[in-house]
Amino acid sequence: MKTLIIAVLLAASFLALAGEISDYHFKNARDKSGNYRKSRSHDEVASTNHGITEIGIERTGCYGTCPSYTFIVKSDGTFRYKGFDHVERKGEFSGTISAWYFRELAQFIRDSSYMELEDGYTRMVTDNPATYTMVVMNGKRKTVSNYANAGPTKLWAIEQLVDDLMAKAEWKSGLPKAPEPVLPKATRYDGDPVLRLAYTEFFRKGYTDAWEQKESLPVASPTSESDKARTFGYVEGMVAGRAARDKWFGTNSQQTSPTKP
Repeated sequence: MKTLIIAVLLAASFLALAGEISDYHFKNARDKSGNYRKSRSHDEVASTNHGITEIGIERTGCYGTCPSYTFIVKSDGTFRYKGFDHVERKGEFSGTISAWYFRELAQFIRDSSYMELEDGYTRMVTDNPATYTMVVMNGKRKTVSNYANAGPTKLWAIEQLVDDLMAKAEWKSGLPKAPEPVLPKATRYDGDPVLRLAYTEFFRKGYTDAWEQKESLPVASPTSESDKARTFGYVEGMVAGRAARDKWFGTNSQQTSPTKP
């Protein structure tokens, strides 16, 4: 009886604020009590047990003005973006979105059985863009190619919802600060503390420069042992920094070669 009273009161409050569609619903709904048996519970709505840690979209260009960009967001709300052509933001950006938006989208992707989609969809037409989506669920990464919107409509809906996250994001120009590098446990200079210090110092510098794409060898033609330690450290740090940057951004990180000072 108490549940019925609450349902009636809720229905009355909704009717007081009703528009055309809600007014039609309350007049014609089969369940006049408003006790909708298949509604999600509070726990189901708030659940983060979707298993998804990463969601991404990449749109390719065409011969016209198709926007091309990559956008990847993680469950902690951080995202990375790279705009190529015919987009409002060109270049690299990072930022955050609400964890609530990620959760809602992740639940929809899970309920849509994204992981069971085909790896790709296509039609025999030319000059159409392709859209790639990516989801990491329970540690498994899956990508789906959708050329000329040939995929199922739920795939189109997922693409639109991922795009919609960008409209709700807080944007920052460029990459975030380089993470702390993981130094090698063993180096060729472990027997000489002075050279090892020079090596590790320039390993850090090479790592940071690679992350920021500002690579420049400290010595063009090293001859002394100290210069060799700096150069080896820088180059090996640069390789580690590139790998970290690619892992953070994905496969579209541009590779650069170190320039002479």
